[in-house]
Amino acid sequence: MSAYAAPELVSCGRACQATDAYAFGVLLWELAHGRPVSELLAAEAAEGAGVRAWLTRQRAAAAAAGEGGAEAGAGPEALPPELLVWPEQVPPGYVALAEACLRGRPGERPGFGEVCERLEGILLGDVRGGGVLGA
Repeated sequence: MSAYAAPELVSCGRACQATDAYAFGVLLWELAHGRPVSELLAAEAAEGAGVRAWLTRQRAAAAAAGEGGAEAGAGPEALPPELLVWPEQVPPGYVALAEACLRGRPGERPGFGEVCERLEGILLGDVRGGGVLGA
């Protein structure tokens, strides 16, 4: 179990563009902090406390399912975006893009054409506003 792994990848083992979009949502969180997920999930990192707890619950549920203790149809859940703590300077559009990438249903996640358009809009909006992303 990994923060990068989309629920359908964990349950079915099949990767596709939607699973890549999910992982990209986590990557956006990493980039915003300038730290890898492993550091954000370290015990001393307050930014990762909610995600650490979620991963622990997901691992426990997977173990229970492996032992026949989970409800029928119960599977991995998408990372709830509200667990991600964002630095203050991150533009709202950036956070919204990450949240869209982390949607639970693969068909609801943006394709990478849309991701690129949204990132370009965020960057151009920031440049016009005189700010620098991540500063």
